[in-house]
Amino acid sequence: MDHSRLSSDELFARIAVGGSFLDQKQVDQARMLQTLVLKRSGKQMKLEKIMLALGVLDQEQVDTILRMQKAMEAELAAEEQRQADKEAPAKDEPEFELVIGDDFMQAWIKIPAGNPGKVDLAGVKKELAANGIVHGLSDDAVIEAYLEDPLPDLPLPVARGTEPVAGDPMEIVYHFDTDPMRVGTVKEDGTMDWKDRGTLPQVSPGDLLAEKVTRKEGRPGTDILGRPVPPPKTKDIVLRCGRGVERSADGRKAFAKIGGSPRIGPDGKLLVISTYTVNGDIGLETGHVEFSGLIDVTGTVQTGFKVKGHGLRANEIQAAEIKLEGDLICMGGIYGARIEVGGKLRASHIHYSRILAAGDLVVEREIFDSDIETNGRCVIGGGNIMSSRISAKKGIQAMDVGTEAAKASFLTVGVDKMVRRRVEELKQRLDLLEKNSADLESEIAALQDRYEKAGTELGKVAQQQDRCMVEKRRLEEQVAAHEKKGRPVAGSVRDKIEHLDRQYRALDARVAELMDREDVCRQQMADKTKELEAAVAESALIQARIEKLLAEAEEDRPVPIIKVSGTIYSKTKIEGPHTSMVLKENQRHVRIAEVKEGGSGKMSIYALKITPLR
Repeated sequence: MDHSRLSSDELFARIAVGGSFLDQKQVDQARMLQTLVLKRSGKQMKLEKIMLALGVLDQEQVDTILRMQKAMEAELAAEEQRQADKEAPAKDEPEFELVIGDDFMQAWIKIPAGNPGKVDLAGVKKELAANGIVHGLSDDAVIEAYLEDPLPDLPLPVARGTEPVAGDPMEIVYHFDTDPMRVGTVKEDGTMDWKDRGTLPQVSPGDLLAEKVTRKEGRPGTDILGRPVPPPKTKDIVLRCGRGVERSADGRKAFAKIGGSPRIGPDGKLLVISTYTVNGDIGLETGHVEFSGLIDVTGTVQTGFKVKGHGLRANEIQAAEIKLEGDLICMGGIYGARIEVGGKLRASHIHYSRILAAGDLVVEREIFDSDIETNGRCVIGGGNIMSSRISAKKGIQAMDVGTEAAKASFLTVGVDKMVRRRVEELKQRLDLLEKNSADLESEIAALQDRYEKAGTELGKVAQQQDRCMVEKRRLEEQVAAHEKKGRPVAGSVRDKIEHLDRQYRALDARVAELMDREDVCRQQMADKTKELEAAVAESALIQARIEKLLAEAEEDRPVPIIKVSGTIYSKTKIEGPHTSMVLKENQRHVRIAEVKEGGSGKMSIYALKITPLR
């Protein structure tokens, strides 16, 4: 591949993929977005800016790739010069051909059959030295033996570089418990051991939180010119740091900036969360509580109060409204609450509540008359699910589901309702942007038409002005000539001059009006065009976000399985990604899973299978 002929964007993409910063699918997605922006706005966005906007590269990775690109372009330029020097007429050309590999890791000689020029070892060594080849030279005896009986179709390697050795991939070692709020241990009978609840780790400013390590460093090689050859790039891992965390200058270590509780956020960033302690209840004395860190409540979050923060630990939650970026731990029960968490949720029991959780939801005793969605597992340790709607992407595990008297529950497994809802919200925004873009295009077209009509009329008025001025000057010259000769000037001529003067002033006012109209149209078109460009760019980014969400959801495989160690009662409705069923009779100690039974091509047949729980 002649890299010197590649565009800057293409070279950037080649390096990004070759260095394992991105995969080809991400590059193709960015190119599609680049083409769309160019088509709709007429502007060419640099590929690295699109990568940043999509979030597939951070600024540090972009800077690294650009440095590599600059070095490669410099090397390509030098190689072109060397090729030009090779092609230039040379004096005293040797009677053999020296071939140097493109990567300068090997060199060969080719000599005509029978060695008519009687090339000797000294001549070969002289040519090698003239080309700067000093490393990995073949033994003199090997070269001399070849010179005695050269094979034109089989060149002789005369120098071979030392190949670099790749190191092991980078990995991140964390220096704190990354899962302090673990869900406990599930026993063979399906009950949960709740004794080990975990403790929140605490750090001080300057403490080492994590570092990038490799078990074996790469080893550089040496090319035949004696230059070092760096080891192959292994896929780097970026230490993503959020609030309360700072990265070392070399990017290999992360340290706490503040004291608090360290954790990994839902987006993979390292965080140190400061703690706000409420000794008692969140109620009339405290009011609503909003804090960016961990909120530690020794009592109850009372009815009607709101809590917003990163994490929450409380003894009990009544009919409150909770919104968290991270985890929620409730030592007691949750009653009539509306809760949204970006991490895990753990509680003793949940009644009459509406809960959305991005991570696992673990309940010790029971879930009653509640509506719950989680993108993780739903685990009810030793109790029952009654009269509830539960959707869990990673499956449901419980002791019992329902009773003889309770209203039937509706269990959904293996379905990512959160992503579906988010994609639908984005599509609604996309539809609105597309409608706005179409309206803007119509408005711009109407303004362009008005602008062109004003320009056409302006040209006609200007011509009328010119004719009026020419006629007025002709008459004024005629009056001046008559007055000079003492001849009387007819009153009709003077009237005509005054009429032309009034007509000229009226046309002049019309010219000013039309020019103002053009200015207004031009400014409005510029403003509408900016709005259109912004709408097109946002549409492209939203489309990319939708594709990214769907791709991530596809990679994060669902688990359409329900495990019941006790009894699941009849009339319970069960839904998987592709099929559903209503239990006709009670089942004990069962595993219910959606499986693919057959099909061909794009048509697949799925069923919910009930098997004994092992």
